[in-house]
Amino acid sequence: NQLVPEKTISFTTVDVTRPVLTQVTAVSTPTKNRTPSYSFRSSEAGTISYGGSCGASTSTITANTDTTIVLSKSTSLSNPLDEGTYIDCAITVRDSSGNRGFLNINPFTIDITPPTVQAVSPANNLTDISLGVSLGVRFSEPMDTSTVTANTSDTTCAGYGVQVSKSPSFGDCVQMSGAPAYSNFESDFLLTPSGNLPDEEWFKIRVSTSVTDLAGNSLATEYTMPNGFETADINAPVLTEVTAVTTPSNDDSPDYVFKSNEDGTLSFPSGISCSSNTGTS
Repeated sequence: NQLVPEKTISFTTVDVTRPVLTQVTAVSTPTKNRTPSYSFRSSEAGTISYGGSCGASTSTITANTDTTIVLSKSTSLSNPLDEGTYIDCAITVRDSSGNRGFLNINPFTIDITPPTVQAVSPANNLTDISLGVSLGVRFSEPMDTSTVTANTSDTTCAGYGVQVSKSPSFGDCVQMSGAPAYSNFESDFLLTPSGNLPDEEWFKIRVSTSVTDLAGNSLATEYTMPNGFETADINAPVLTEVTAVTTPSNDDSPDYVFKSNEDGTLSFPSGISCSSNTGTS
């Protein structure tokens, strides 16, 4: 048999492996940053494209290298994202062979609206408030609890998120027994004074612009109760005799003079008929 001439066959393998994309640092949420950052890496080098509501100016990626992109509406940072929740942002990396890897960016919320004080307790102009009252503040949205602070060590007002004072200038404040307790998804805060409030005094609640929501937005303007609330009067008036009824006397309508340390209304025991000239304390 005759030998067949030797032949050499050349071939090239085809790359069909997709790049594997992995999240490194998620978008912080909620955030007030309208051009937030996101970091990821790819198992292969390639070109980047974006899907959904997000874009970025970064167009290439190096293999196995952490890459940070800055998100916006398009490839330009001059077109920042609007306020809202984003759930459809995605990244595609295409390698040199045309294989594509995909990665969904974590859902995130952009919040640029400042919080507001919706209500305080006791409400403005209320009177006869218990001396052992706890004080409440309700915000329009969940708050960063680390910023809603109160003084628990002395009567200083400055530097605290929530202040309670009987001083119109807030020169000194009520000391609290502990940090404000929160509920209702961090929207409601309750403050408890370290002791009973003094009776028959007017107090105001103030919330400073140092408090922030979860995205970092500060209260736009400081809130102070217009008039405040008044604690109850728990002390009875003290009556002091000034001039006793003369006795014995032939006067069938004798005078008796006394004074009170408080204004009030006179009343007399049943069966006794008296008239009075009511004065002031």
